[in-house]
Amino acid sequence: TVNVVPSSSATPQLEYNGHAVSASNPLVLSANTPVALTVLNADAGGNPVPVSGSTPLQVDLFNTGDAGNFEAVAGGAAINDVFIPAGQTSTTVYYESPTATTIDSGMTAQKAVASSLRVTSPSSSAFSATAGSAEPYTFTLLDQNGNALQNSGLTLGYSLSGTVTSGSVTLNGTTGVTSGTVAFNSNGQATVTVTDTKATDSFDVVGAQGSVSGTSVKETVVPGVVSVSQSTFTLAPTSAATSGAAFTATITLEDQYGNVETGISSGTAVFTTTLNSGATLTGAASASVTLTSGVASATFTTGGTPTGTVTVTVNADGITKTATFTE
Repeated sequence: TVNVVPSSSATPQLEYNGHAVSASNPLVLSANTPVALTVLNADAGGNPVPVSGSTPLQVDLFNTGDAGNFEAVAGGAAINDVFIPAGQTSTTVYYESPTATTIDSGMTAQKAVASSLRVTSPSSSAFSATAGSAEPYTFTLLDQNGNALQNSGLTLGYSLSGTVTSGSVTLNGTTGVTSGTVAFNSNGQATVTVTDTKATDSFDVVGAQGSVSGTSVKETVVPGVVSVSQSTFTLAPTSAATSGAAFTATITLEDQYGNVETGISSGTAVFTTTLNSGATLTGAASASVTLTSGVASATFTTGGTPTGTVTVTVNADGITKTATFTE
């Protein structure tokens, strides 16, 4: 007794009446009348082979000879891929053409494989991210027909390309790295979450899967909200032993990560002074200065014999700070 078993190596094929569509086995269609076809997982000898493992086999469907559509159910929506369930050898699809026709070539089925990679979120190819915000980038692996490649078991390689300050970036929970890998989920998607605290950084988030061309989206990091504790108020110099000495008061608005608020170029910084212990000033004792890129400065000049102190107060963008100059 000789037992013939199918080969473990199998590929999908599309059959009509038990054979591939061909000149000797043409598919004859009436207009708008679905016809059942079999998508078979078979070895080189045409023997049915059950789909191994616990996940279905994704199969892409092609027809180059007609304007009709494949359908999952007769008369249903158009499809271009189908799944053979795990442990099964085949599934049924339907083909419907808008006109009466005969198809004798160009109708095939192929195992879905990785063909392209696309960033599906965010939808923009470039955007600004607030410093410290966690920004998720979702990459979707696509097959030959542009469908998400499901249950692939493949891995996304990702990296940042551009200006990245050392130690400022966290990728998928790991700080201080600029590349890594993450598995695609069962729906063909992989997410890379980028958190960057440095507002001078600007980079592409690049993804690739093996030989599949990488895709990217550009992120430019911008400062967050103004922080009272991080914003600085300085005097230069802070003291002088001679009369007529000038000093400059500077307010610099910063976010919680110390990024200068370069986007603030409106509003007014109001500088006022208080004279203590006989200190004097020549010229104006206050000033109103428009903020430019988050910074404003005012210069004051001491008068008479050096003595006492000058307290300078600034109000800018809701922040009040003080500093003292010693004559």
